[in-house]
Amino acid sequence: MPFNQKAFFSSRKTNIYLGLTFLFIFFSRIVSVYSPSSRFPPFHKILMKEYASLDTSLVLMGLRRVGGELSFIQYLQYLSAPQKEINEKGNTKPYPRLLVLSKRTGSLNPYYHYSYLFGAGVLAFTMNRHSEAIDLLAEGIRWDPSFWRYRLYAGAIAFREKKETHKVIELLESAITYPDCPSMIKNILAGIYKKQGRYLRAAEIYIQLLNSRDKNYIIKATQNLHDLEKNHGIILQ
Repeated sequence: MPFNQKAFFSSRKTNIYLGLTFLFIFFSRIVSVYSPSSRFPPFHKILMKEYASLDTSLVLMGLRRVGGELSFIQYLQYLSAPQKEINEKGNTKPYPRLLVLSKRTGSLNPYYHYSYLFGAGVLAFTMNRHSEAIDLLAEGIRWDPSFWRYRLYAGAIAFREKKETHKVIELLESAITYPDCPSMIKNILAGIYKKQGRYLRAAEIYIQLLNSRDKNYIIKATQNLHDLEKNHGIILQ
């Protein structure tokens, strides 16, 4: 059947699709003007085959910052559901793709510092995969060596692996003074203090978490504050 150009362009559905496509391209170009993509290092390689077309398109349109945000959302979606992989030895590894997903975000936007800090925190403090966390931070340092908080986190992870809790506390206390410190890190530090019996300092950090953007941490902080008040008499206004 020959292609009917007139019928194609007179179709209401087609016009809607074309209109949306033009709008997407138009707004993409506007966003790219304000994106620092021109300051990004060259895009080095595709890390995940299933996202190859998407990532390539974002890079070619100059939308690497937008791509980093989208990639990080996909990372969080992956983290939100149980994920397991069984290797050849029969060992189960939870969330096996955490490292590569974090690196994918960094490949699109090497200056997305929060994604590196969050990813390293999950790998080290939640999954106990210290070497992968250090690997991720090392890549962040390679792209932006002036961002010294990568080294701060790397130090905290190294001390944690050696069970030098007092040094971990010192570094995490420094980390939570920054506005972009992930709520996860604050929650971990408060948990360390609570476990040590330093309830007052734990409560002070849980109060900070009541302003978290993540509702889950607000709920956890509220529960912990209630526990500290009920069982240890710690009340902070």
